Amino acid sequence: MELTDTHCHIQSVGALAGEEYTQALWDKARETDPEDILDRARDASVTRLICVGCTLPDSQLAVNFVQAREKCWASIGIHPHEAHLYAGDELLRQQFAALITKPKIVAVGECGLDYFY
Repeated sequence: MELTDTHCHIQSVGALAGEEYTQALWDKARETDPEDILDRARDASVTRLICVGCTLPDSQLAVNFVQAREKCWASIGIHPHEAHLYAGDELLRQQFAALITKPKIVAVGECGLDYFY
């Protein structure tokens, strides 16, 4: 059986950009090579992955990450906890909207209400 990971943040592995919380988790895991992680995923029958962006920079990172990787796609988004940074900023809204035209974008996610905290 082949599996699809519909929500991962591999684009942040070893990166100096992206969503802060996810980067901190990867730093604790001491993972530095996204290709090793992708190989381990394939070994576990995870053959398709959607890398999820949580902020504009993280979404840009996800878009760039998936371009040269087979069976990887990106979801762009602004997490609800970050929305206040983007509200009312037309330039940031336009930059975010421009991402949807990039290849391998399959969803807009990390948006809406989040009651986790």
